[in-house]
Amino acid sequence: MFESEWDAGLDDAQLAAAGHSGGPLVVLAGAGTGKTRTLTARVAQLLANGADPARVLLLTFTRRAAADMLARAAALCGDRRAANRLWGGTFHAVAHRLVSRHADTLGLPADLSVLDQADARDLMDLLRHDHDLAGTSERFPRADTLVDAYSRAVNTGRPARKVIAEQFPWCDPHTDKILELFRAYTTRKRAGGMLDFDDLLLAWRSLLTDPTLGPAVAGRWDHVLVDEYQDVNQIQVDIVRLLRPSGAGLTVVGDDAQAIYGFRGADAAHLTDLATTLTDVSVVRLERNFRSRQPLLDLANVVRPTNGGLALRLHSDRRETKRRWYCLRSPAQ
Repeated sequence: MFESEWDAGLDDAQLAAAGHSGGPLVVLAGAGTGKTRTLTARVAQLLANGADPARVLLLTFTRRAAADMLARAAALCGDRRAANRLWGGTFHAVAHRLVSRHADTLGLPADLSVLDQADARDLMDLLRHDHDLAGTSERFPRADTLVDAYSRAVNTGRPARKVIAEQFPWCDPHTDKILELFRAYTTRKRAGGMLDFDDLLLAWRSLLTDPTLGPAVAGRWDHVLVDEYQDVNQIQVDIVRLLRPSGAGLTVVGDDAQAIYGFRGADAAHLTDLATTLTDVSVVRLERNFRSRQPLLDLANVVRPTNGGLALRLHSDRRETKRRWYCLRSPAQ
């Protein structure tokens, strides 16, 4: 079935991560350390050892990353059809598949529609005009700011009033009107059978917390692998923990120095929490950088986060090369 060995070319740390068996696994992967190669090798190793592809879930943050990893996993496996049976995609894409299948249970229309970011801004802007909050002498927050504040409140599970006061203080004078607008936004979505990206995650979490349906949904998978765990928000953390309550079969990969989704309510501390609170968790560090030379990595090591006792020290085997500088002379010289 397998045309090539899944462990070909892996160094010791990558091999430890890809070949791990047993309890939950946290892979701390610095930039340029072969994280994608390691994660796809882990998927291939699971399949090589008899895992049912349909019971393996790979969660990523972009569609491109999901497609790339699934293609690499397929390349490592001689059976492309088996690799195609893997569940893989972004949190929102997987949520959409599941929510669509269980729309009736969730009280949603079978033909529900999903608002992307642009759609959400357009709807919020329409409501601003409906509530006479646009084009007035009093400057009111724009639609994109309102959607951002709304999304942060949802994804962090914090009251919108506190989110506005702490993260959007210039909007504080308008808080009551903003909260009224948020209620109208929710009502309009519900009336139109529409979900935004935040709603997809909330609906998935609702499925998993249902005492009857939740175990069946979580029971679809024996292995859950999550890429870029430093960028998960609280709802996504809840989903991951509900999928694998004991941590068995869970693999997460992340690096708190590469967190980029704080504006969506993500918090790199979730990576540290998982690595320190799960029972029988194994932590593997990928510290060998394949891209850069040591002087650059020395600088990176100085500015990297060091909190939580999970610090990485990047190193390189690449040799330094002497640079030659040439002075170009004109023919007249």
